[in-house]
Amino acid sequence: MPAGCRRVSFATLALMAAALVSLAASTAQAAANPVSIAVKVGYSGFVKAGQWMPVAIDVTNKGQDVDGTLEVSTTALANGPPIGPAIYMTHVSLASGATKHLKTYVIEDQAPSPVSVRLVQNGQVVATGGSVGGSATTTLIGVLSDQPTALDTFAAVHPASISASVVHLSLEDLGDSALLLRAFDLLAIDDFATDSLTAAQRGAITDYVQNGGMLVLGTGASWRKTLAGVSSTLMPMTIDATATLNSVAALGQLSGVEVASGALNTGATAWLSEGGRPLLAERFVGGGMVTLATFDWNQEPVAGWSGANVLLRQILVRTLFSSASAQTSALSGAFGGSGSSISMRSTALSQVLGNLPGLDLPSLLLIGLLVIAYVLLVGPVNYLTLRALHRRALAWVTLPLIAILASVGAFGAGLFTKGQSVQTNQVSIIHLEAGWDRAYAESYTGVLAPTRGDYQVNVAGARPWVGPISSFSNGYGPSTAVIRVNADNNSILMPGMTAFVLRGFATEGVVDAPQLVATAKLVNGKLTGTIQNNSNLRFTDLVVLAGDGYQVISGLAPGAGATFSVTPKPSNPYAGPPAYMTIYGNYFNGPPPSQTTDADRQNLEKSSILSLVAGGGFNGISSTISPMVVAWTQQPYEQITVEGAHPRSTAESAVVIPLAIGAIGAGLLPAGLVVSRFTDIDGTTQNGPPGAVFMQSGTATYDFTPQLVPGTHLTGATLDSTSQSPKGGGFPGQSLSAEAWDWSQSVWVPVAYTPLGTTTLPAGAVNPSSGEVRVRIKVNGQALLGAISLTGTVQ
Repeated sequence: MPAGCRRVSFATLALMAAALVSLAASTAQAAANPVSIAVKVGYSGFVKAGQWMPVAIDVTNKGQDVDGTLEVSTTALANGPPIGPAIYMTHVSLASGATKHLKTYVIEDQAPSPVSVRLVQNGQVVATGGSVGGSATTTLIGVLSDQPTALDTFAAVHPASISASVVHLSLEDLGDSALLLRAFDLLAIDDFATDSLTAAQRGAITDYVQNGGMLVLGTGASWRKTLAGVSSTLMPMTIDATATLNSVAALGQLSGVEVASGALNTGATAWLSEGGRPLLAERFVGGGMVTLATFDWNQEPVAGWSGANVLLRQILVRTLFSSASAQTSALSGAFGGSGSSISMRSTALSQVLGNLPGLDLPSLLLIGLLVIAYVLLVGPVNYLTLRALHRRALAWVTLPLIAILASVGAFGAGLFTKGQSVQTNQVSIIHLEAGWDRAYAESYTGVLAPTRGDYQVNVAGARPWVGPISSFSNGYGPSTAVIRVNADNNSILMPGMTAFVLRGFATEGVVDAPQLVATAKLVNGKLTGTIQNNSNLRFTDLVVLAGDGYQVISGLAPGAGATFSVTPKPSNPYAGPPAYMTIYGNYFNGPPPSQTTDADRQNLEKSSILSLVAGGGFNGISSTISPMVVAWTQQPYEQITVEGAHPRSTAESAVVIPLAIGAIGAGLLPAGLVVSRFTDIDGTTQNGPPGAVFMQSGTATYDFTPQLVPGTHLTGATLDSTSQSPKGGGFPGQSLSAEAWDWSQSVWVPVAYTPLGTTTLPAGAVNPSSGEVRVRIKVNGQALLGAISLTGTVQ
């Protein structure tokens, strides 16, 4: 054989050998790890703390059939309250050679943090996987569009130093619960076939908006496609046609702009128009807001117009700072006010969850029988027995023995009847919105067990979203008090419980709302109205809150009604604690009494709940007035069983409904009730406290929209910035100036603005038909700009 042929043959053999070795190695690896798990967390790599984040899991099986449990776990909170980890479990059956895609959701209170996944079969770990990394974001915008770069410019505008992360969602990415959509500070839909959404996804969008979500819709020529699956109850306009506009001044003289046309719906306003034709309209719906563009952001000439950035900046400001308009939100607010998770919110309730009433004494019948048996044993039975045995001298032995046996019997009877009882304490808050038949509900359950061991809790009804609670039994720091949540049977396992040490869990969901209806109006400086209980709940009492003004109403039976009259009053942190902390006498800020009564315990629970729903703002106190009704009932919101049996339970449930002031009538308009709303922020800024912004230089535009009774008008209009909510002033070297929009001249006119004081507005600054006021503050030198209230007299 020629030498060249031998070299080729040897080379060929070497390559074949290498291939065989490689194949053997891969085969051995596959045999060693027949099941693999790939994990992705968040939306396009972005993770938002305190919100339910998707966990996409791909499980591939190259070995034998697998039938086991998939466990997804988060890590315990490293810094902060002692909140233990949660493990979410679901059954998985995977045939040989198959790949299964699954999705679940977890909350990361510190983002990004590791998420671990493992597959367990017959108590053995078959495979593990995990995700570490991702990018934490504070402002998340979700976009549904057939255009891959639609509205990406939201990430390029930074009003008030907001740095938004824009993620494009597929049909599968969109959650079927408002709690999943809550992660998005703004949800935008433009040029997307919404009729392809499932019924659950459509309902989730409606619930999301009603409970505080912000929705932006683009229309134009594709308005039918975009709006087909959006509930008409959300729409700012009823659209019926399109028109093409040329030389549109409001859009930088663009020509050939196709816009949708129609009539504004009740409660909607157009804040950008062209010749009376709306271009951008908005409408508050429940606790949220919907902004509709009558043009398509993705179509020319708007798509290539540089001025679109200004409009997108203004949309961000009007939506993300809308809370300053006194529109309250359970989802983004009272979740609350801070956007925190139910686990973090539980820190405000951990004390009351463990504050259980003492066990009742055993029944009088049982005590009586034990006493009679003891008397009979000590007396006649003992005497007759010893006399029959002729051993009456042994009485000094039998009497102590009988006493010991009686004590043991009494202890055993008490232990059997009461001492083995699992006790639970449930605190629930149901947030209503006027005109909406759904409600956001959050519930916190504390569990005390009489003995060590594992305890399984089952929650009746629809599957809730479950998280761990905080327990301060061991102070701050990481907690090992894990809970295991089984998504298949709605059960929660609390392993390794210690006797009489608080453990528990929190749940949340969007549920059918109890029918509690409240109406209000402001006349002569007083907030008056009615409350009607159309539910089957019996309320023990109610409280109407208007800042530091309040009124307590006695119990309200099903079908009953009540009236109220409250004088609104802003909270003043220098005048003592806010009213919601003192309405119900409690030891909230002091040591508990030596003998705690049921009334003490209930008052503490009510005060703790009020601190969640009425608190907020800076230092826990809000100077703005958000009127609300809080109705109390001791009926539990959730029905639970522990180890298959109903535990000894106590409950305090609060039904909260914001009071929308239907009309402001004649009389004084108090400070704190009509609060400013940012409509534009343009300049050099830094992040400020919630609802506020630090500005070095630039301009902030405010809008005030009092709902006046038709035929009345606001006189003596004044800006009030004396409260402790954030506002301009207080920084050395700053220069502030202000202008008000003069409706009679359609120009900005200067006003002598007084930071930390009151500013009188010219008569022309009040819209004669609607009462609207617009103010623009210019900053040169650092200032903290936040909420300002409008006062005056309505005539």
